[in-house]
Amino acid sequence: MIQIVSLILTEKSVRASEIAEKLDKSYKTLERHISLLKQLGVIEYIGSKRAGGYQVSERFMTKTGGYYIKE
Repeated sequence: MIQIVSLILTEKSVRASEIAEKLDKSYKTLERHISLLKQLGVIEYIGSKRAGGYQVSERFMTKTGGYYIKE
């Protein structure tokens, strides 16, 4: 799951299918991991279903002390 968060941080906004492809994971496995990360408040989906993507939540960034600086 750390790989997912790292990828989302570097890509800024990314769709689940892109994450699965880049990490060479099955889409179904990725859906389970994304669901858990969303429940924990680590990531959130921003935008429309068609054009949106996952981002690391501002709340998570604040809780972790902002170790990653967003541009």
